Amino acid sequence: LNSTLGPITVQRPLDREETAIHKITILATDGSSSPARATVIINVTDVNDNPPGIDIRYIISPINGTVYLSEKDPINTKIALITVSDKDTDVNGKVVCYIEKEVPFHLKAVYDNQYLLETSAFLDYEGTKEYSFRIVASDSGKPSLNQSALVKVKLEDEN
Repeated sequence: LNSTLGPITVQRPLDREETAIHKITILATDGSSSPARATVIINVTDVNDNPPGIDIRYIISPINGTVYLSEKDPINTKIALITVSDKDTDVNGKVVCYIEKEVPFHLKAVYDNQYLLETSAFLDYEGTKEYSFRIVASDSGKPSLNQSALVKVKLEDEN
């Protein structure tokens, strides 16, 4: 606070995720025994400074980072529960999740920020023995920030 002119300035950058609201009590005196008192509330506006997070909880346990599926597994076999999050608020914290390329898997929304990774077609070992793809979480801020996680699936031959 500039005690002569009155403007309030910050000494360091503010971070909404650290402290969203700052409350300052200002005392002013003209030399009398009772100073005037005012409370100033500063609401910190969110900026899109945090990328989304992705948490993958495998339902089918991976071995050395790879999920093994049988080519006989049915459509909609559940592979993992994906949870996405973002520390930012409003549009900056709104996260969408998708698979980066065309594969026989899909994400099924189960809650606002949770998805099930499932098979979306019959799998054929003779056609494709393994898949490697990214799951992307992207926020709606400008510019958009994103995070991705690699999923590896190998098929087991069933005759």
